[in-house]
Amino acid sequence: MQTVGFWLLGLVFGLISTGCGDPVATCPNGYVSNPERVFRMSQVLEHVPEYTSAVKKLGHAPLFCFGKSTHAGVLKSGTLLLPATQDISRSAARAAHLTVHLTDGLTQLVDSPGDCQTTVHQALEKEAQALLVELRILDETKAPPAADAALELEQVYHNAPVDRRETVVRRYLAEHPQGAPGLDGLVAGYTKRCRAASVSTE
Repeated sequence: MQTVGFWLLGLVFGLISTGCGDPVATCPNGYVSNPERVFRMSQVLEHVPEYTSAVKKLGHAPLFCFGKSTHAGVLKSGTLLLPATQDISRSAARAAHLTVHLTDGLTQLVDSPGDCQTTVHQALEKEAQALLVELRILDETKAPPAADAALELEQVYHNAPVDRRETVVRRYLAEHPQGAPGLDGLVAGYTKRCRAASVSTE
């Protein structure tokens, strides 16, 4: 088990070069690596098929970096930026969500010219799938309440019948174009990015 544990630590921590001779990625200013925290997160993530599948597609695990910000995000390099003090289950759930986006084509979709109504609809489908992974992890791990802005969608998901949760999440995103507690305005944001991409090609 110890050997497997250290293999997972290397996998999730992203200490695998992206190519022969390429340097290992490092955390940006204001963020640091935390092997102990990543190892604890790996104990959750090894049971998440969507995460392990995404890592396999990437050919390497993303680098996890932790900082004081309460918001999570992903750099163009694929590095994940996560809150340093967030509950492990919540941190792992958000990491799984962001890693799914590294392989689902979301960034390329919303930053390419095209019919923005169609683009945003497709983007919300991808966002819903990633959110379903995150919400399922929070539910399965019985994660404690968020210390900062509560994700309202989490309660909506929890209260919905299991066979209706996917529909409920999709509808929630569409009904909150400007965002909601704990959720960015995805419709507004993706529409803006799509329009900017379309203008840049004119």
